[in-house]
Order: sequence, then structure tokens, then C-alpha cells
Amino acid sequence: MNQYNLLKGHARSSMFGANRTTKVSLMSRFVRQQTKLKPTEQVQAPRTSGRSTSPDFEEGPASDSILALQRLHGNQFVQGLMNRAGPGLQIQRFKDRATWVTDSTVTGIRSEYIRSAELLAIDDAVGAYEPLRHSGDLQARELALNAIDTAVQQWRFSKRDVTGKAKKPSMTKKRSPAIQALVTEVRQERDAVIALQNQARNERTQQEAEQRDQFLETLIPEAVRTLPDKGERARAIFDLYMQHFRGTASYSLKTVPEASMFNGAGTIACATISGGLRDVFRYAGLTSAVIQIPARYFITKPLGNSFMDSAAVGNVFMKGTDKDFAAVKRFFFSGHWIVEAKDAGLFFDPTSGVPVSADGSEIIDPKYTDFVPDGMNYKKGETLTLTTHLDAAQSGSAYELSEK
Repeated sequence: MNQYNLLKGHARSSMFGANRTTKVSLMSRFVRQQTKLKPTEQVQAPRTSGRSTSPDFEEGPASDSILALQRLHGNQFVQGLMNRAGPGLQIQRFKDRATWVTDSTVTGIRSEYIRSAELLAIDDAVGAYEPLRHSGDLQARELALNAIDTAVQQWRFSKRDVTGKAKKPSMTKKRSPAIQALVTEVRQERDAVIALQNQARNERTQQEAEQRDQFLETLIPEAVRTLPDKGERARAIFDLYMQHFRGTASYSLKTVPEASMFNGAGTIACATISGGLRDVFRYAGLTSAVIQIPARYFITKPLGNSFMDSAAVGNVFMKGTDKDFAAVKRFFFSGHWIVEAKDAGLFFDPTSGVPVSADGSEIIDPKYTDFVPDGMNYKKGETLTLTTHLDAAQSGSAYELSEK
């Protein structure tokens, strides 16, 4: 009798009330046969946090037997069977819709309980995750796991009336262990996905750091990196930084996720542009930091050709006038970030492309400061109004200035 028949016989004896001696005898025979199998035939998962990181069993007759029993009798029954076989035998939950349906089926005296719409939604969510289980699309996996969680929450909500009292508590109690087991699996699976995401992010960060250092080695000559006067060194580095990136960096009011000055992954905003200069200063041995200037809600002076992105246009315009704010690169900023070269006591605004003081006054038009948010718009006293318009080209908004 092979391992599958032994386990199947044990399953039948359990379901039809066989005595304890028969059960123990069957399991003992199964365990003895397990010890005679080759290493590749052992039904033994590595001991991790209560679950195997391997998606499937090792190939072999014993693994085929276990998978067959999972399909016939469900995971909870087979896991209990394996636990009683000995501490060295564990199984990996077979994550597919059919097994979940088996686990969550509640049988009454005459027939199975009908699966509710909410339970069918869980079935669908589990089935939707199945083809993604080994996918490299970690975001899709995370979204699919979230969908299972949502379906479970809706199922639980449907089991209570408006007062919070449980509906049909007996049936809910019978199905709750399977639900809770699924919730635990989803949490463990999500932990694994997050770990993979973190690993990928760390690897990407390390790779970008190596590429950045290689780039900076060519951007900043040794003669500049070793200038003894730190002020002179900071000014020379700023000039090299602007010469290289002005006209190549693409500015927007928002930085695309994961984009930086060095990877060209998308449009970038002032904090990211300043972060790039900070990294160059640090590479050259200068202590530096990205800081926010005190001024908020202001319009800049014309920034013209000094601006980082030579193809950009300003985000402020005036209808019905000859004041073309956009053409001369005038921007409305709710906040603005620059770089402090602490060793040199100097400040630089790489977005605007000019050295500045700590308050950034060199780029601020004093007539257009201290606007106050007014819903989606901004006002200054009774005479100046900035009306917000969505502007896809700016990856954010454009502002219409009107003066009374």
C-alpha cells in the first residue's frame, strides 16, 4: 500500500469513526515509510516562520499523495494529519481557489450550506491571486492581496445586523476558522511581498549610488574636489552642476516617484534638484543640507535662462494683459527648497540656477509675496488673486493672476 492509500485510509477511518488504535497504526506505518524515502521524496518543508517559502513540495510520490489529499479533504484536515505524524513533517498550503473552497465549505446534516455572495467574492479574490503568486509584478500581487482582505471584511460585515449582533452565529462560527486561516495566509504572503519590494528597492538604491559615484567622478575633477578653500570649491561645483544639468533636467511641480537627478527616471521638482546638488557637495567633502526658505506662497522674479529646465515655462499667467509671466519663467511656489553649503557658509538655488542668501530673496518678487490660501485659490488682500487651473504640462497646476 503506498503513502497515498495509507493516508486516504486514515482519512476514511477518521471520518467514519474508526478507533484510535487504527488511526495511530496507520500513521505509524506512514511515518515508517516516510523515513525510507529518498531525500527528494520527503514531505518536509524548511522550518521558517510557520510556513514554507517554497511554493511547492519536492517532487516525489509522497508529495503527490499530500497534494491529492489536500484537494480531497482540505488543508486543515491534512495539516492536522501531518502534525500528528511527527514534528518534522509540515505542509505548504496549496494556494488555489479549489482548495480554499473546500476548506471553507460548511456541511450540514443534509447538505452543504449555500455560499453567500460575500463568500463567493472571497472565492473570486483568491482565484484572482492564484496566477499572480509567482509573478514578479509585486505591486499587482499586493493589490490582489488587498482585494482578498477587502472581500473578507465585507463577508464579516455581512454576518452582523444593524445592531452589530451576529446573524446565524452557528454557521458563522463553523466557517470562521477557515476565514481566519486565510487572513493569516494573506498577512504572511503580504509580508513576503513587502520583503521582496524592500529588497528590490535596496538593490536599486545601491545600484544607483554606485552609478552616481561613477558619474560624479567624471563630473567633478580631482582638482576641484581638492580645492583648499571650501567656498571656492562650493562655487566651482555649483557651476559644474548647472553646466551639466541645465537644459537636460525636466522640471515639474512634482517629482515622479523614484526619479532623481542622476537616473533620468522622470520629471523632478525643486527639492529633488537641490538634493542632487547636496549629494555632489557631499561627494566633494562638503557638509551640506537641503533647506526650505522661510517665504511661502510667493511669485518669483523672472528666472529666464538661468532656470534649470530651459524648455520649461512659468506656471503663472495673466489673461487680457501684455504681462507674459510664463514666457519669462515666473513661478508661483507654495514652498521652495535650496541647498546650504555649511562648510562655506553659502547658499545655492539650483532650480533657479543662481547663488542666493538664506532667505532666497534674490528670486522672490516682493510685490507678490504672502498669498493666503482661499480654497483652491490664493489671495493677497483685496487686490491680488491667483486662480488655480489644472495643468497637465506642469504635472500639477497653473495659476492665473488678476489684479484690481
